[in-house]
Amino acid sequence: ATVTDEVTLPDLQSLWHGVANPGLPASTLVMSTETRTLLTSAWGAGNSLTVETQPESDLTERVWADETTWAILPFEQLNPRLKVIAVDGLTPLYKDLDLQRYPLAFHFSFNGSGTLHPRLNADLQGTSLTNRDESKMTTLLMTGVTALSRQIAMTMNEKGVLYPAEKINSLMRSADITHTSNEASFFADCPAPRATFQRFCSDPAYLQLLQETGVDVVELTGNHLVDYGADSLLESLALYQENGFKLYGGGENLQAASQPLLIEDHGNKLAFLGCNFVGPENDWASDSQPGSNPCSNDPNFEKVKELTAAGYNVIYSIQFIENCEVKPLSAQRTEFRKAAAAGAVMVLGSQAHCPQGFNLADGSFIHYGLGNLFFDQMMNPNRLEFLDWAVFYNGRLLGVELVTAKLYDFAQPALMTPAERQQLLNWAFEGSEWK
Repeated sequence: ATVTDEVTLPDLQSLWHGVANPGLPASTLVMSTETRTLLTSAWGAGNSLTVETQPESDLTERVWADETTWAILPFEQLNPRLKVIAVDGLTPLYKDLDLQRYPLAFHFSFNGSGTLHPRLNADLQGTSLTNRDESKMTTLLMTGVTALSRQIAMTMNEKGVLYPAEKINSLMRSADITHTSNEASFFADCPAPRATFQRFCSDPAYLQLLQETGVDVVELTGNHLVDYGADSLLESLALYQENGFKLYGGGENLQAASQPLLIEDHGNKLAFLGCNFVGPENDWASDSQPGSNPCSNDPNFEKVKELTAAGYNVIYSIQFIENCEVKPLSAQRTEFRKAAAAGAVMVLGSQAHCPQGFNLADGSFIHYGLGNLFFDQMMNPNRLEFLDWAVFYNGRLLGVELVTAKLYDFAQPALMTPAERQQLLNWAFEGSEWK
């Protein structure tokens, strides 16, 4: 639960050498003996008052016990309870990292006789000698509520279909897999948008916004999917399928709506599941009607258990009761933690038009509400948004970076300023529970 995002290498090395730095919110560095040996060879001996050694298995608990203690550890030892602090503006959580510039990348070589050289090459053929191999790394961007209707639709008609994405398009497209929860069905007879209308639908032309922002996965747990009847959702489903979108959490009937979306990427097995807890009843799929997957269809999260046992990292979305408090409702905590206990590595609230706090129970990353992505709510806290950048490596979730944005012009999210981001993180962390 750290607000600081970045440190400079000189500041980090000052702490290593025991030099006080009022601008650095850490007073102690903790690491394994192996890591300390490596850093000693590169930076010189560390100061015993500011540098501690502990087994890697104990580092997470150590830093959680004291917010002024930071850990240095190998990339593959990260876990969802840890936040990665960028060094000189660089972080290993994004691909195409310049390893020549990243200050905590250490390179090694072998020296030996000429006869050993070909033998070594032969022995190492096909072997990865790095603990950060991007061919084993999947980046997933989970975003909040999209509803291309009302004032955002009016703005798109005036300024262009792609206007909402102008400030965040590069981020969205940079992920291997990009998600959004779209609550409004696309269909040809959607009426012209009005500013305050409470029934949602979208012109099929607006689908271009999702295409151009690199959205791969569309969640269908929303409670406005059938605002214009079952046929509007069926038309929307056909449009998604024609354009190659992957869907989960809803479908043409109950069987389809409850099916997991399975994706294998860079060697990582991901499974997306979602359900609608709150209704309304006519939004839920049945044996003969399209709609969202009702949570009552699998109240004990048995599918999560099955998929976890099969080696999948399960990402579970729940459309819960709308609540603009940063703290989740008691029933919300119960349901989300049940999903985590069943094995889901990420549990996300897709009902939230306002951002909510976090939980890290059972080794899972729980985010009770991300807020909106593309929508028209300009009041606070509705205009504040989280986009969760998750990194999977070598078959497991390493961690999540919290990207923060703010809505402008009833349509266009933009990344927050550092001051705005700090304020949102403080607010969200204060409303969070960490066990």
